[in-house]
Amino acid sequence: MKKVFGILALAGLVGGTLALLQVTTGAMPPPPSTVVKIVCDGNNSCCMGLGPTNYFYHVNFPSGGAVQVSRIDIGTDDPNISHYSGWIEPPGWSHQIIAAPAGWQHRPGCKLHGVTTTPAGDCPFIIRWTPTPPTLPATSSFTLGFDISRAAHETTWKSSVFGNQANWSKPIGLGEGPVHSPQLNTPPHQQGEHDI
Repeated sequence: MKKVFGILALAGLVGGTLALLQVTTGAMPPPPSTVVKIVCDGNNSCCMGLGPTNYFYHVNFPSGGAVQVSRIDIGTDDPNISHYSGWIEPPGWSHQIIAAPAGWQHRPGCKLHGVTTTPAGDCPFIIRWTPTPPTLPATSSFTLGFDISRAAHETTWKSSVFGNQANWSKPIGLGEGPVHSPQLNTPPHQQGEHDI
């Protein structure tokens, strides 16, 4: 009889633990959805956008709410900051070019917006925009940009918000996918010439 009660007690304990684990797992919030989108709008021959600079980016927040952003990074091949001009950034923000972390994906060449592609290698550098101080008020959207006489290629972008970054399964330039940025050691594309 003691064995039966012991087995029943053990079964009750295991069942209660499993039920608690299910309730705890069910109560956990889902992972965050896309909070940041970066839309390419540069007036280079790959973007064919309306932005005032060769490389121009609209940083948007699909939720419609204000979000506090402490960093936006976009890959680049050209580390020489003197090749860049016409910087666009929110008041209180600054920019720098630093070595990219390992695995910062890019694809040489240039495809038009709305097309999907796969990465083929890594960008050696990133352009990093940060506010000073890093506790600037939350914002609902802003723009970034610069001029440089380099042909475009596709690259990863990343933000400080919930680890949001370019998703290479999404279309180029439209917000969730990779964006265009400067490519090094290639002749500039002629107007209307693209890799499709």
